[in-house]
Amino acid sequence: MGAAGRQMGAAADGNGNAAAGYRGGFTTQGGAQAQRRTRFKRNSDGSASGESHASANGDKASVQRDATYNRDAEGSASAQRTTTATNKESGVTYTGSSTWEKGSGASRQGSCTDASGNTVACGGSR
Repeated sequence: MGAAGRQMGAAADGNGNAAAGYRGGFTTQGGAQAQRRTRFKRNSDGSASGESHASANGDKASVQRDATYNRDAEGSASAQRTTTATNKESGVTYTGSSTWEKGSGASRQGSCTDASGNTVACGGSR
């Protein structure tokens, strides 16, 4: 049988500062694993930041995704996300990133490499 667990927490100081977080994961009976971690912080001046990490690993593939978000006290905001996914059967790895900036919009880029590090065409949908 597999196993699962999670933890959550939040705190505030009464002065406008607050933080929250979540962490969880599981393991299947077959040995596949996944986990996720998220943290968020808001400051009394209105600025805020957050980050998240998620990963999964199984017999056929593995994936990892990391993201951050930042907003300053004046309201400027930005976010970044990176994703790495590997097909263990073919050895092909997809590496991609997305960025967003308030007022400028979003951009995305990605590429695939084989087990030797050579650039190859990415197949299927991403």
